[in-house]
Amino acid sequence: MGRLAPLARLAAVALVAQACSLRTFAESGAPSAGLPEASSSPVPTAGAAVEPTAAPSVGPPQPEVNVTVEDVGLPEGVDHMLSGMWDERGWIVVGEACRGGGEPLACYPNEAAIWTSVDGRTWERAELAHADSGWMSAVTRWGDAYYAVSHRRGIEAVFWRSTDTRRWEEVGSINIGEPSDEDGSPVVEHLAGGPGGLVATLSDLTDVPSRVIRSTDGSKWSAVDPNAFGYPDDFHLFAADLVATESGVMVVARCGRGYCSTGVWRTRDGIIWTGRGLGDIARGDSTTVVLGDRLVIGQSRCSGESETCEIYVLAANQDGTFRKVVVAPDVIRPELAWTGDAYVLVGAGDPYEFDPPGQVWVSRDGLAWEVARIDVGSCPIPDLIGGPSVALLLGDARCGGSYLLTPS
Repeated sequence: MGRLAPLARLAAVALVAQACSLRTFAESGAPSAGLPEASSSPVPTAGAAVEPTAAPSVGPPQPEVNVTVEDVGLPEGVDHMLSGMWDERGWIVVGEACRGGGEPLACYPNEAAIWTSVDGRTWERAELAHADSGWMSAVTRWGDAYYAVSHRRGIEAVFWRSTDTRRWEEVGSINIGEPSDEDGSPVVEHLAGGPGGLVATLSDLTDVPSRVIRSTDGSKWSAVDPNAFGYPDDFHLFAADLVATESGVMVVARCGRGYCSTGVWRTRDGIIWTGRGLGDIARGDSTTVVLGDRLVIGQSRCSGESETCEIYVLAANQDGTFRKVVVAPDVIRPELAWTGDAYVLVGAGDPYEFDPPGQVWVSRDGLAWEVARIDVGSCPIPDLIGGPSVALLLGDARCGGSYLLTPS
């Protein structure tokens, strides 16, 4: 108890995406034990819905684009690679490894692990100050240092710091609540750094609210006022993703129970948040976000008795409005990446039947999307990470590993 089966956890991460897959805290909205609530200044309530600048439409048939796919496998000893990032040092991916050389997807016990690579092909496992059972869930850069979070005994989130990505030391931990057979294990799912410090989102597998926490040093953490996002008291925040910018941190979220649209909020200090909902154009479930030349939100939504599904994007305009573009029907679980010159979008079909297989689209402006007729496997996709003119798709051992996607 307290540890999800590896396949179940990976499927959950990919299926429900960032919006509502992994949650903690009680429905009452009270912070979990060990997290003092930060004092909060008054925050503007959510403003009027932002309407799209053009009516959503599928548009003409999409032209095809050439994307080179290179199967780069998995690092030795990996069980799952769950999340990652790229900067001038190269790729950093976090997840879990088989302790003692067990077989992937079947090993137990496992341990938290971090891998680094310059080219996305040859990987080196980073050195942790001590090996913990459990797994790593998120990594980010803040200033001149890197921060990651792992999970120990299902009730404790452990924060790590590194200045070179190769050697990591533990800098703090928080109690995130007791796991249960029904609810699964709580997880710190997203981590980002801004001018005022680090921001993270906590969530669980049950239909309860996400919560946002903040830290000024990566060691001591406090809970952000759940009312800071302007939703009515009887609604709950579901954090979808975090995006770090030069001026602060953005959280893309929706309120629970299907009554509220997705919204975008910004903060410099993690305490005062400003933003608004995006209206009826943004009522999807699975959500992924990337900041390139513009902010692009990818969502999937299923509706009706026949559960008709589609993937669409919401592309931000300079005036703060968003335009909705439907990319493809019958596909869900989107992941987005920015490669410095193109947006890459990956989606898949039924999360249990794994049909159809993963599909890839490319856009130079976030509005016009071209489809790549390639097969990137049909398993859950934990993450898609943008690098220099290439994206790294984190796969799973059943799909032969991970892939480098290079749009022409």
